[in-house]
Amino acid sequence: RYPFGEIETRRRVLEDTSQINGARDYQPGDPLRRVHWKATAHHGTLQSKVHPFTTAHTLAIFMDIYTSPNPAMGIKSALFELGIAAAASIATWANGRRYAVGLFSNGLPQAAGANEMTSFKDAQAFMRVPPSTNPNHLTRLLEALARLQPYFGIPIDRMLAREQASLPPGTT
Repeated sequence: RYPFGEIETRRRVLEDTSQINGARDYQPGDPLRRVHWKATAHHGTLQSKVHPFTTAHTLAIFMDIYTSPNPAMGIKSALFELGIAAAASIATWANGRRYAVGLFSNGLPQAAGANEMTSFKDAQAFMRVPPSTNPNHLTRLLEALARLQPYFGIPIDRMLAREQASLPPGTT
């Protein structure tokens, strides 16, 4: 229920001082080492550096399409739909808390148009929706889940091994 602990905070604790995201107006109490001298000269008013945060909450949802131990045993559609509903609920919850959410599935999407997917590789790439905090990202995730078909998947353990290297460090 609480993948990052029970206490929520809006303020990030650590900033990456080796990078600069921009500048803002100087506020009383800002240390002098935070003053952005080039921006101050450009704007004519004292400016402070804005640093990116070193911790960002990232959540990767992996949807396994197999509903039985052996794919030859068939598809349990109620269990498949329950998995989709659970993945959609988790994505909505995480998006509401401004997590970067990604979706990965070992299934294929149903093609929306004849020109959309031309090969198996294109279809597999479609079910890889990388984590993002874009405001329109939740719509993209839910559309991908809605189009998911329970066919032609690779085993989920192989997919996890393949995708692990592309996920940001600390991804839940």
